[in-house]
Amino acid sequence: MATARMCKLKIVGELGDQKAILNLLTQSGCFEVAEADKAVPETHKDIEIDALKLKQSKVIFAIDYLNTLRSEAIGLNKEARKAKTKKLFDISKTRILLSKLNLDKEEYDTILKAETELLSVCGELEKNNLERLEISSKINAINDSIIQLELYKSVNLPFSYFADTKIAGVFIAYGPVGVDKNSFAKKLDCYIEEYLSEENSLWGIVCKKEDKQAVVRKLNSLGFVISTLTYDKTAGELIEKNLAQIKELEQLSYDKIREGLAYQSRLIELKALHDIFEFDIEHIAAEPYIYKTDTSVTIEGWAPEFAVASIKSKLQEKISGICIESRCVELGDEPPSMLVNTKIVRPFESVTKDYSAPTYRETDPSMVMSFFFFIFFGIMLADAGYGLIMAVAGLLIGIFVKFEKPLRRMILMFGICGISGIIFGLLFGGFFAIEGLPPLWFNPLDDPITMLVFSLTLGAIHLLVGYTLKSIGTIRVGLAPSLSKRVKLLRIFDGLFESIFMYALFGGILFLLLPIVFSHNNFPFIPVSIALLVTAITGILLTSGRRSPSLSGKIIGGFGGLYRLINVFSDVLSYARLFGLALASGAIAMAFNQIGLLVVGVPIVGYVLGVIALIILHAFNFALSALAAYVHNIRLQYVEFFGKFYDGNGRFFAPLGENTKYVRFVE
Repeated sequence: MATARMCKLKIVGELGDQKAILNLLTQSGCFEVAEADKAVPETHKDIEIDALKLKQSKVIFAIDYLNTLRSEAIGLNKEARKAKTKKLFDISKTRILLSKLNLDKEEYDTILKAETELLSVCGELEKNNLERLEISSKINAINDSIIQLELYKSVNLPFSYFADTKIAGVFIAYGPVGVDKNSFAKKLDCYIEEYLSEENSLWGIVCKKEDKQAVVRKLNSLGFVISTLTYDKTAGELIEKNLAQIKELEQLSYDKIREGLAYQSRLIELKALHDIFEFDIEHIAAEPYIYKTDTSVTIEGWAPEFAVASIKSKLQEKISGICIESRCVELGDEPPSMLVNTKIVRPFESVTKDYSAPTYRETDPSMVMSFFFFIFFGIMLADAGYGLIMAVAGLLIGIFVKFEKPLRRMILMFGICGISGIIFGLLFGGFFAIEGLPPLWFNPLDDPITMLVFSLTLGAIHLLVGYTLKSIGTIRVGLAPSLSKRVKLLRIFDGLFESIFMYALFGGILFLLLPIVFSHNNFPFIPVSIALLVTAITGILLTSGRRSPSLSGKIIGGFGGLYRLINVFSDVLSYARLFGLALASGAIAMAFNQIGLLVVGVPIVGYVLGVIALIILHAFNFALSALAAYVHNIRLQYVEFFGKFYDGNGRFFAPLGENTKYVRFVE
């Protein structure tokens, strides 16, 4: 429930050591550049950055192209296997990388030395792509030609035979079916030879040479097209020739794929080079924040306190004559926030991060939020069977599959929430909605009123915790040493007023409802309830406008505080979604079980079909319930809970080297 304590580092070294210093800071993964005290913002080195981005774009193309070639080769091999022909490509088995590659200093230096060679590989792959595009273009052109020739496939004469003589016009025309050949020939005094065609009328026409234009005009008016082909071969012979050309071009394309795949062994190096360029871009972008003289360079930035000693020792070990100063956060500083939580809470940090970053001096809500997130998720899932699947799958995948940290933590979060699903599933008697299982507490479907009261009570507790955190935050800021005693006292009262009357309000409502449960108890529930409610309303009326300098402002503010109680009760009612989703998940699962039982009754194949139907239906309900539990849980945390105390106007710690895509630095 905290952010890491940050320190400001000031590093002074020789001007020639700037790149080495930045590289070591990047390798540490724990240094964010800040503007140096005497830094004079200079014109951004746009030309250098553009040059690096141009190189990086070549590498990006090469990586994507190699992946594309591999996918194409795998697809073509599958087609060859289906056709029971020889495999076209030998593809080396490549391990699918689910997380970033580790890159140590020696490997980093090796990649740097191979930069020219790797860029040459990128050039070869670009050339390979252009050659394949040219081949593909030729194949497309030939295919278009074949489509045209298919119209004349039934003509067993070379196209050159259909040429005018001294006295006759001779040509081929194709057009719509249904035109009367004999009537047309008689009317225009010409001879027509009709050839077989599935979709068109295909005519060979001989007419007087002086009548040809009139015949052509008439044909065009009927929708016919006159052939302009003059080959010395028949359409069938040309199609056969073109198909042979396509086969040759396809073989040439396969050869080009093999040439490209030969560079597959350089893929990891290309990925590393991509991120090295990213480091260099980061370093150049940091230039305006660095103070330089003719002989020295000063770099300032933030680092978590736990990493300061390590950063100092590495820099002093590798670079001689370097001077490093560190100091704690001072008044007026605006350091970044770095969340620090226990292992069990870290998976839930993504919920906080997706909302916004806490300011450095603000309370990190992740720990408290994770507890309620865990509880609410289990209530809304409300099935031990679903929870068991989620817990086993989430924890096994999250622990043993090496995904990148954000995705891995998200999976672990669902795994942990699955445990909550098991707990509340057992409490509610839900295990794949099998009827007859006794609940350890109560069944929401049998006792919905209890479920609703339980949900709203949890909501009230959740809101009160939010108000309490608001009070703690206000009081903690008020205790700052720089403030006067009077201001400190006012801030403490401010903090108390943030929550104390809300406790009185909810306490009054609680004592008002307790007689329903303890009807034979002589405790004066009603008088206590009235006292608490009067205290709450009076306190809210008198203190809500306390920050206004004028009396009228205080009065208006007081009544505004009372008006805002409507929002408080609306917030409490929002927690009825816990009740609704718990019932919906169980009811849908029960309905699916009934459908499964109906299918089981089918003769012979009933049991097989029933099991299949139950698996499919429960998988659907499981996915729907898990998604709803996550989305509505997020909504309760962001709107109802965070809205009571959390400003989230900070920024997260962004160290050098954080934006890598493929690699991470290791010692």
